[in-house]
Amino acid sequence: MKCPLCGSEMLHGYLNVPTAIWSERKHVLTTVPNDSEKYAMHIGQAVVKALNHVESDCCPNCKHILIDIQDCENDFGNTH
Repeated sequence: MKCPLCGSEMLHGYLNVPTAIWSERKHVLTTVPNDSEKYAMHIGQAVVKALNHVESDCCPNCKHILIDIQDCENDFGNTH
């Protein structure tokens, strides 16, 4: 896959995290979204396994990561 920002070939891999959220605000103490915020990605804390993983592509040139969030829990009208 070509990087949409610089055109370099991206490396395919995984974002490995126990818990993560992408939202429009900073979360200081918790990664649990509140009822009033919109969030594009929420990966809950893994209980059985050490890490959760999400497929992603990383550009070694401009250091950006693209994440496909279609299978992640979200608040954009389609949760999994």
